[in-house]
Amino acid sequence: MLGRYQDSIRMFSNVLQYILRTKPYSRSQQHGQLFKKTSQLHQLLAIAVSLQPQRIDEQLHGALRETLGEKLLKLQKGDLETYQDMFLFSCPKFIPVGNPTSADPQLDPQRSQVELFMDKVHQQLLLNTLKSYLRLYASMPVRKLASFMKTDEPTIRSYLLAFKRKSQSLVWSEGPPLTGTLVNNSGIDFYINEDMVHVAATKMERRYGQYFVRQIVKFNGLNETLSKIQ
Repeated sequence: MLGRYQDSIRMFSNVLQYILRTKPYSRSQQHGQLFKKTSQLHQLLAIAVSLQPQRIDEQLHGALRETLGEKLLKLQKGDLETYQDMFLFSCPKFIPVGNPTSADPQLDPQRSQVELFMDKVHQQLLLNTLKSYLRLYASMPVRKLASFMKTDEPTIRSYLLAFKRKSQSLVWSEGPPLTGTLVNNSGIDFYINEDMVHVAATKMERRYGQYFVRQIVKFNGLNETLSKIQ
């Protein structure tokens, strides 16, 4: 709800990995409750990853595919109804702030939180679409980006400002839980010069070639050593 998806992904992943390690040793009377909590955590993790895509543990990713199946595809396609259904299933019980005896539906805490959450989802999905276009170019006219997004130039400039703001989020490292350091979680950065958008990657792509070369050289050395011993 705070938009700290990176922290959420890390914490959900840690809890689910712990459950996977201890599941064979859990007592039978706890199985039903553990299964429900695990299902809720799977859905919360899937929501967070879809809103802020990043790599997660392969075992966890496999568990998400196995337990959620088609729901994962719907999240990737931006199906708002799926987001809402999964949120309602996995969210905690919210505490009412107003008069608990009032019949005013606006005071329903769950309804209020769902509306806030869906508003955040709609914004994030729009910005993720914008991000996918920015990744394609090193520079592009604002007018061209507006045509991709099927809107006008003033609107796309407001989208770019919103993307700039939302790409910065707090990430916890130490101290009280709500503290953190502002980091760029989008993987790209950009600036606008007159009518041009200039884009630069902020994350270096991993290079696997050198790793494999080192392992091959090491393997060849071991083979030579074994040959001499024989």
